[in-house]
Amino acid sequence: MFARTFNKKIAPALAAAVLAAPMIAAPAHAEPWVQRGPDEGATTTVQVNDLDLSTEEGQRTLKKRVKAAAYDVCLYTVSGMIATPDEQSACVRIALQRSEGQMATAINNARYGG
Repeated sequence: MFARTFNKKIAPALAAAVLAAPMIAAPAHAEPWVQRGPDEGATTTVQVNDLDLSTEEGQRTLKKRVKAAAYDVCLYTVSGMIATPDEQSACVRIALQRSEGQMATAINNARYGG
């Protein structure tokens, strides 16, 4: 089932395990997620269980949530400093690219009963 809470994990040591879970999960259980960058530890899980992803409205809301989560994840650098606008923009761009597959899976599952 989809996450019912907004779950943010910042520990870099846990990032690999956290990020592997959504990719390994069965398609019916996949959730959109956002990761800061290739080897960086900030991730978040986006709540989708209250959305009807088979509708355009549900998909728009999902994309807004993922974008907001990306900005949240990218607010701070790995060292804990506030990111510069350029750093945050680059981070958000990467995070959104990395979340596309999870969003597509969730939408396809809603449309086709995955």
